[in-house]
Amino acid sequence: QSLALYFVAAINRDSLKSTEAGLKYFVLGALSSGMLLYGMSLVYGFTGHTHFSEISQALSVEGARSLGLIFGEDEEQAE
Repeated sequence: QSLALYFVAAINRDSLKSTEAGLKYFVLGALSSGMLLYGMSLVYGFTGHTHFSEISQALSVEGARSLGLIFGEDEEQAE
């Protein structure tokens, strides 16, 4: 879906500002997608689950909250 919007942002090839806007929009989208996937992989790596109910149970265990899991949660909430 975002690919079409990147194209629309840079559709005016004669304008330097249009090209710059399209490139900046693409870089921002790539970085935010990467951060989201990194946070999701940290949560999966530390809990071993992909379902919200199982992740919630893993988080409710006393002493099971490691630094990587906390960092993964923060990455997802930043999005």
